[in-house]
Amino acid sequence: MNAFIINGSPRGENSNTLKLTQAFLDGTGICDFNVVQVAKLDIKPCRGCFGCWKATPGVCVIKDDMQGVLEKLKDADLVVWSFPLYYFSVPGVLKNLIDRQLPFNLPFMTGEEGGGHPSRYDSSRKRHVVISTCGFYTSEGNYEAVDAMFARYCSDYEKIYCAQGELFSIPELRLRTDEYLSYVKQAGAEYAGGGILLETRQKLKELLYPKDVFERMADASWGIAPSADDSDSNADSPSEAGAKADESLTFTRQMAALYNKANYDKDRIIEMNYTDIGKRYQIHLSADGATVETENLEAASITISTPITVWQAIARGEIEGSAALAQGKYSVTGDFSVMLKWDELFGLATPTKTQEPSAFRSRAKFINGTNIAGAAAFAAFLVSGANHWFLLAVQLFFALFWGVTVFMKVPMTCYFSAAGYGGGKMLKNPLFTRTNRILTACWAIEYLLMAIVLMVLHFSDAPGWFAALTYVPAPLLGIFTGWFAKWYPAKMAMGKQR
Repeated sequence: MNAFIINGSPRGENSNTLKLTQAFLDGTGICDFNVVQVAKLDIKPCRGCFGCWKATPGVCVIKDDMQGVLEKLKDADLVVWSFPLYYFSVPGVLKNLIDRQLPFNLPFMTGEEGGGHPSRYDSSRKRHVVISTCGFYTSEGNYEAVDAMFARYCSDYEKIYCAQGELFSIPELRLRTDEYLSYVKQAGAEYAGGGILLETRQKLKELLYPKDVFERMADASWGIAPSADDSDSNADSPSEAGAKADESLTFTRQMAALYNKANYDKDRIIEMNYTDIGKRYQIHLSADGATVETENLEAASITISTPITVWQAIARGEIEGSAALAQGKYSVTGDFSVMLKWDELFGLATPTKTQEPSAFRSRAKFINGTNIAGAAAFAAFLVSGANHWFLLAVQLFFALFWGVTVFMKVPMTCYFSAAGYGGGKMLKNPLFTRTNRILTACWAIEYLLMAIVLMVLHFSDAPGWFAALTYVPAPLLGIFTGWFAKWYPAKMAMGKQR
């Protein structure tokens, strides 16, 4: 297939829309195609002289780069029009190219409703795809002029209109924009196979972010303080309205814009202490939304001390946040539970019961079942006064069962506590697994100590009350586990900053 890509963005190769176009082409499997950067070409406006109809039929009298474009257009089997929305239509440089297609038409009237001119060449098999991004929160209601224009000279065309196009240039949002690009790639594969499926079309219509979140991010992205009469309380002060904001402040405002107030549980103050540039900002979270404060800072719920480069890398998905914390690349003081809820507070997810991977579910069920069965057997035989050798075997089994997992990638207690901290995804958190490795070792030792008590009971004349010692360690260790699971991660988070 002879494909011709027309990049109508004035930004040329830096076009956000071109990222979608490349994803679409990757999906089609077309590797050999011509690309024209309209902004780099010398294409003058049409003069309206009709010389291409009268003086030199089919040939424009203007001598510029349009001659080469017309040849590629004429020969192409597939034409992909790639451009951002400018004032509800195409950019001016692209409109010049569209106007200069007049040589492709004959001067005679077709008699169709509204008027029209027949094509000079057979274009019945030529296919067109229109890919465009716009800066509004939605594409709905913003492309009427574009559709009306392309419908006039493309007998049949496919279209992908994506709102919030500027977000494709923000590295920190790459996880979400890459997800959308995967849908565009899928659309390309389906288009090459016969047509884009309805399910994929629905995915392409989904907003990257909800309206209020996008508009807050868009406002913050300009890097200037809001106007003095703006209701957005992110304004540092009326005197700074309209002034250029520090890049670190813009980054913090964009982060605050991602706050999902649907997951609000209580008021919080998150202080960002950017250690490499000496800047401190506070993000105030409430049921009404998030605001960023730069002056008159209050007592923070949590303080994150980090080089801004590290936090930006985490936001871009280049490094994993919990791994960076475990490696001492940043430190945390205060309410550590905020870190465990971070994805809920600054993401789109609502608190729902997530479906865990089958491997995690099956292992958790096996471990829970084994421990429940063992505990029941131990209690039954202890009450019945059965032979101590059986009880000893049970305790040694559990000591070994738990002890071995201390040296495995996922220690035993992870499967019990992961449910309370977001599920199986916590198994990838090194601080979480390190905490549970210590706790698993403690429980393995507890089982071993109980086995020792049983041996003493069997081989000595210890008094009957000595057997009560088998009941003491478990509840005490349970209390210790609850405390340690909160204290240790917070302690490590405070002490690992380098």
